[in-house]
Amino acid sequence: MGHGGVVAAANWDRRQARRARLGVPPLRPVQFFRSTLLPAAIVLLFGLALFAVSARIWLPGDMAAPAPIN
Repeated sequence: MGHGGVVAAANWDRRQARRARLGVPPLRPVQFFRSTLLPAAIVLLFGLALFAVSARIWLPGDMAAPAPIN
């Protein structure tokens, strides 16, 4: 049987010790998601929405108007 879990734990401890030496607080995967990935996803989603809304500028005049209500 392999000892992958033991090696992974040792690597994790080594990385956390290095972060402590550099004066950086320990970072858990959930913290990384909340502090890095989630804000990036929010900014990308906002950019996509801004692009979709501003795309009306390049549409022909009759297509840029709101849909008529019958």
